[in-house]
Amino acid sequence: MVAKVLGRAKLTLLAEISHYKLWFPLTLQVDALGQFTPTLGIPEVLELQGKERSWRMTNVSDVTITVDGEPQALQVRSISSSGIAIQLPNAKAAERLMASRNVEMWLAEIGALQLDFEPVRYDSSLMAARINAQGKERETLRQFIFQRHRAEYAHLYQNIG
Repeated sequence: MVAKVLGRAKLTLLAEISHYKLWFPLTLQVDALGQFTPTLGIPEVLELQGKERSWRMTNVSDVTITVDGEPQALQVRSISSSGIAIQLPNAKAAERLMASRNVEMWLAEIGALQLDFEPVRYDSSLMAARINAQGKERETLRQFIFQRHRAEYAHLYQNIG
């Protein structure tokens, strides 16, 4: 009975490192002998300074946006697993971006992700949007952000396997 419940449950493992929380998705598989095999997924990295929120990557020179198959002169200012801030050259670029249904985000060393987002605000030339990534895209984005967090704060991960 416990195996059935745990096999279907959505579990997470919390790790606190400095002023960050890492929420790891945890799945438990049951083998033929009834033994549990845990598998950790890619964590969601949260900042704890001030209001708790997803960690934002601000050095994003190797992330580009493609709209309708054409690379745009859109500078990504910050990105997290839940949101993005994009510098837009003019109002026409903002209109084109908001109207498009074919937006891809190119991540260095990973490739393209279909980007589904909801603009939250547009002020002057900066657009903030909520990212609605699901499934493989969500995992890929989390992996990219976690790798960057781990590289930027390597000293926090030194004694962790």
